[in-house]
Amino acid sequence: MVNAVTLSDIVRRRLETEQRIKAVKSEITAREAEIVRLKGVLDDLDTTVSVIRDILGLPTDEPEKTAPKPDSHRRSDGSELRKPEGTPTVPQMITLLLRDAVREGKDGMSPTDLLEGVQVRWWPTAVPTDVGPAAWRMCKRGELRSPRKGWYSLPNDEGSELFAAEPSKSAGAMPTG
Repeated sequence: MVNAVTLSDIVRRRLETEQRIKAVKSEITAREAEIVRLKGVLDDLDTTVSVIRDILGLPTDEPEKTAPKPDSHRRSDGSELRKPEGTPTVPQMITLLLRDAVREGKDGMSPTDLLEGVQVRWWPTAVPTDVGPAAWRMCKRGELRSPRKGWYSLPNDEGSELFAAEPSKSAGAMPTG
């Protein structure tokens, strides 16, 4: 005897699969957010160590006391991990790109759009983790808005406070040389 499968069985199975996909996506999103948060903590700790060294007059090159970074100075494809010298900070890059988007009549940019803009204008070897987590942290600090999921825009003041401390790095042009 053949085991009959009804249309309702198939529809139920499809709905269950969709629900499982949503649950897995939610788990992934939560894990990614935790990774971004932890990277922010690492950045803050690196800054704290640097400030303390400056205050105490300690040298910055102490390889025997410094934990190695998880990534080497090059990516697997041989490109540099580091942001090119003389370029704006990543938050400044994001702010400049969002200002340009406003001038073009756009209401914001996706993380992918931000990455592409950074790559074209300043940092050709930038990867998503160079730009996306910075935008997320800026949003959490109130420097950006996220009017909808996966979208960033400037707050009403257009992020001018980001340029107060380092006006020499606010130039939008890619350095020549």
